[in-house]
Amino acid sequence: MKRGKMFSGKAFAMKLAIPVIAGFVLQVQDLRGQSVGEIIKTEGLGAASLVNLYPNPTSDLLNIDFKSNVTTLATISIYDGVGQLINKQDLQPNTTTTLSLSGLPKGVYFYRVENAEVVNKSGKIVLR
Repeated sequence: MKRGKMFSGKAFAMKLAIPVIAGFVLQVQDLRGQSVGEIIKTEGLGAASLVNLYPNPTSDLLNIDFKSNVTTLATISIYDGVGQLINKQDLQPNTTTTLSLSGLPKGVYFYRVENAEVVNKSGKIVLR
């Protein structure tokens, strides 16, 4: 197993390790070197795709560019700070979709873009 660069923190250390087909595994270890968990991140399982959201932060409209070499739909799901689904929208490949976030309170929201049950991208949206 090839080990990557080590990042240290107060209570734990993390090592990037074990490359997978199209992503990575992040192993989390305590300061004694004992494994306390891992995070697996995969990207499209061989299907090249690119998702870009802008502007972020936004005050209303959010543009989502979805570029993909496959013709299947993707879905963007937007969640509030407690994980409740706020909006869900299909994304056509190789297009830009515009979502209106008007009517939502200002704050931080989370998004997840999936294609065939694979998470292509996730992150946060700031609404101001």
